Amino acid sequence: MAKYKVGLHSYQPVNTQYLYQDLNSVKEDALYEKLLENAVTVVKNADQTVPIKTLENKKFAYVYFGDDSGDAFFNQLNKYTQVDQVKGASLDELIKKLETYDQVIIGFHKSNENPWKGFKFTQKELTWIYEIARTNRVILTVFARPYALMDLKTTTHFESIVIGYQNSKIAQEVTAQILFGAREAKGKLPVSAGADFPVNTQILTHLLGRLTYGVPETVGMNSQKLKKVDSLA
Repeated sequence: MAKYKVGLHSYQPVNTQYLYQDLNSVKEDALYEKLLENAVTVVKNADQTVPIKTLENKKFAYVYFGDDSGDAFFNQLNKYTQVDQVKGASLDELIKKLETYDQVIIGFHKSNENPWKGFKFTQKELTWIYEIARTNRVILTVFARPYALMDLKTTTHFESIVIGYQNSKIAQEVTAQILFGAREAKGKLPVSAGADFPVNTQILTHLLGRLTYGVPETVGMNSQKLKKVDSLA
């Protein structure tokens, strides 16, 4: 009877033409970008390592951990300076390769495809990350739930720790921009993640005047009109 009252007996299928565009409009992307800009949280920042100020005569390395793509983060980092992705078949090999770098950016990328996906570090990842931090200047960026911080038995050797919360393309890009001072870090930790990181932990960062990247709607422009201009150009 309930189904009858709402008209399901005369069901009409939804017109799927432009359905994806309707559900995933650029305005939603702009809103999501703004939400993440206000959410990304710096929870440790020794010597004000973030934002990264000096780029000249510095070598930067990116080291990937996790089970999901970090391509968007790596590509965005490289819009500000040359950042090399460094890999090693063994920990000793990786440490050896990182010896010549001034700053190492570690990206921990965990899938947020659904709420049941794991967010924890593996023991191997922790061992490698601790050793990298012991021998290098490290910014640890966590693209997972902040509870992942509870796996860290010590944070002594990390210069900075940044929580990106999700591993989406926009989350990775916004976080990379915060590292280089194109955006400010404003977020507060919404939960307690162990004794070192109580709820409301917040470290603000400042702008360095570097170029910000985003969808045109974030600055009041229209993506479709820009595409028309681009096609003419």
